[in-house]
Amino acid sequence: MQEHEVTSLHPATRGRDTMAEQQLHYIYKTYKYRLYPTKAQQEFMAKIFGCSRWVWNYFRNHIKEVYQEEGIVCKYYDLCRILTVLKKMEGYRWLTEAPALVLIAALKDLDEAYKNFCKGIGGEPGPRSKHSHKYSFTVANTHLDRAKPSIEVFERGVKLPKLGIVRTKVSRPCKGTICSATVKQVPSGKYYIFVVSYEAAPKYKKPNRTSIGIDLGVKNFATCSDGVVIQNPLFLDKQLERLSYEQSKLSRKTKGSKRYEKQRIKVAKLYEKIKNQRADFQQKLSTAIVKHHGIVCVEDLDIRAMVKGNQLAGEILDVAWGYFLHMLEYKCNWNRRWYEQVNRYYPSTQTCSHCGYVYEQAKDTHIRQWTCPNCSTQHDRDINAAKNIELEGVRMMREQYLALQSL
Repeated sequence: MQEHEVTSLHPATRGRDTMAEQQLHYIYKTYKYRLYPTKAQQEFMAKIFGCSRWVWNYFRNHIKEVYQEEGIVCKYYDLCRILTVLKKMEGYRWLTEAPALVLIAALKDLDEAYKNFCKGIGGEPGPRSKHSHKYSFTVANTHLDRAKPSIEVFERGVKLPKLGIVRTKVSRPCKGTICSATVKQVPSGKYYIFVVSYEAAPKYKKPNRTSIGIDLGVKNFATCSDGVVIQNPLFLDKQLERLSYEQSKLSRKTKGSKRYEKQRIKVAKLYEKIKNQRADFQQKLSTAIVKHHGIVCVEDLDIRAMVKGNQLAGEILDVAWGYFLHMLEYKCNWNRRWYEQVNRYYPSTQTCSHCGYVYEQAKDTHIRQWTCPNCSTQHDRDINAAKNIELEGVRMMREQYLALQSL
């Protein structure tokens, strides 16, 4: 890590109190809880899952048909009117069993997905299958101005519309105003709820260090500009032998039988364990980085392009760079840190961090150590890249700050 003269550019690097520190800073925060519904609540949840899935698939087909025939994209409010008419028809009265806000939320998600598709952000929304073993529904919180809102979090339960109070393991209290809640059933059969709250951000704390650059990799998960190297935990590799054994047992079972379902849950729990280990590791690492640094600089990675035709595609997907970068971004926002992404085409590996000379031969990934022909400085490939990412990120931050000052 290198110190830079940026103490006057960002609140995170200033010694005195600033306006940003004195003003309240509000954020959206999601709380994840484990649900323990009764048998009757599980049956009712299955109905809600089915209604939400049916609304998504029905109106997805409707949007495609209208676009093919008339060349226009249906608007959200038009879909809501059609849904209201359907609920009154004889053959669709069963839709009224689910909370109305659940069906509205499914329409909103579908509308947002098609908007992103039209903008080129994501792919075309696909159908939702009841055989995926992953089910979910979202419901918004209403009656916020009254004494009893539709969603409430208690010490040992969560109140949901039409479901009542569902027994919940509340690991930490939900602060602020509840906006919405998403109930999910994962392939292992467990139920979780994700409660979105609008609340005040944590109090500003001055970081110990000014800035840091992070170079992500496969062998080493992250290499920092201060020389710290974080090894890749290889959670998937450690479970591959057991996964192979359990999946081979699953392949010998008759699909649809009780033994098949029992073995499928075993495999799903194993995958869930790997996912939880990875998330726990990345949560702790991202929190530590944001806590101690005022400016966090990373590289903008095109992960989709890196995976295509790459022998290391499995290892790249296993390290979950995108998930980690997402954590860094929102935690920097929470704690009033500066998050900067360096352009993916910036030659961080080939540039000498000491003199700025571009050594094109360092592009070869087999070269792990190299000496700068201009200043004779010896470089470790990853540490040099991390230092360059930090230098470029701070430069970009300074330009943005000066542009804001000139307005």
